[in-house]
Amino acid sequence: MKKMKKVKRVKMPKTLVEWVLWILVIALGAVFVTAIAVALGFAETASAEEFYWKNAGGNPFGDRDVNRAIKKFNLPEEVKKVFIEHASTGGVVYLMKKGQFLEEMASANYHIIGSVTVFLPEKDLMARIYPSVKYDGYEYFLIKPVACNNWAWWKEVVNQSVFNRHFDFKEKKVELVEAVEAQEEPEEPILIQELEPKKFYENETCIWSGGSEKNFFLGGNHKSFFFEQPVFDGRLQEGIGLSVGMWQGKTEKDFWHGNSVSVGPVVKFITPRKKYLSASAQIGERDDQTEKNVSMLYLSGSYWTKKLGLWGDVSFNDDHSKSFGAGGRYYIIPKAGVMAKRSYSSTNAWHDAWTFVGIFVVPVRGMSVSLEQGQNKKGVKKTNIVADYCW
Repeated sequence: MKKMKKVKRVKMPKTLVEWVLWILVIALGAVFVTAIAVALGFAETASAEEFYWKNAGGNPFGDRDVNRAIKKFNLPEEVKKVFIEHASTGGVVYLMKKGQFLEEMASANYHIIGSVTVFLPEKDLMARIYPSVKYDGYEYFLIKPVACNNWAWWKEVVNQSVFNRHFDFKEKKVELVEAVEAQEEPEEPILIQELEPKKFYENETCIWSGGSEKNFFLGGNHKSFFFEQPVFDGRLQEGIGLSVGMWQGKTEKDFWHGNSVSVGPVVKFITPRKKYLSASAQIGERDDQTEKNVSMLYLSGSYWTKKLGLWGDVSFNDDHSKSFGAGGRYYIIPKAGVMAKRSYSSTNAWHDAWTFVGIFVVPVRGMSVSLEQGQNKKGVKKTNIVADYCW
């Protein structure tokens, strides 16, 4: 009889760090498989005859050459020439409607998408509209959505063909003579009246928690935005923010703890390519094991793109203590990446600085979990597990 080959058993993790790394490997594999499935699903959707536009930041046109995009539109050459002229005028505020039909839309890399139906969230419906053009029985409209700069156009039937007077009548005399004679004076380009945007309000909240066997921290912030206006082809939001935090830990010699709360104005700028830049200046109070009701000035800022996130904050206290923190994360794949951060704090009696590096995964939308290895100036090491969730 043939001898049966022994099957090698998979070694199970024993320590906490081994368990975390094991789970991260499985999560990364699941993310990779999911990414392939999503890509296949997207390819299938993109081949459909109609495009339902639900995400304003998916493939933004950004600050690319609008003249090149208009030339690729399926428009009469006469209309293209006038649209190119109008595109540099700035336009006026316009609100798209859910269910609105667009003949064509320009997206990233000058890709033209046809038969577009708008299903964007209300916060992404703001656009700029330009003087319309009447030509050969149709009125043509050109818009630029603020959220992504994806230039688009549509047309509507009119009772009588009225040509825009910006056309070169000498060059097109044969084609235009009948239409020009139909009216005493050619009509001026029609500029859509500026519409009052709907009452604006958006908010975002983030909470986080983490630590190791010798330290623990918990915090969060909330931002409410009450105003929004177009700025540099992007959107500037203004509001108020609230930040809270608490911490505790122990060393061989002592036990430390504290908490803080601050409030103040916050602004956020969203570029056409869905990059976020935010800043806040807040005042509040801090308590710890040495001082009570210490007044503080808290300044923070952050910058986010699809692949990169950077942040920093600094706190000045009236007891002459201060703290500083900065960090960043980079997405190697859509659901995972690497991170690094550094923190510094000092008082009249002591100061300390920590540097952390690690990896993170995004198990569900809005949430991330990271494993961070840190070391301070004295060579003391520690490993933190941190989770955060934003909505």
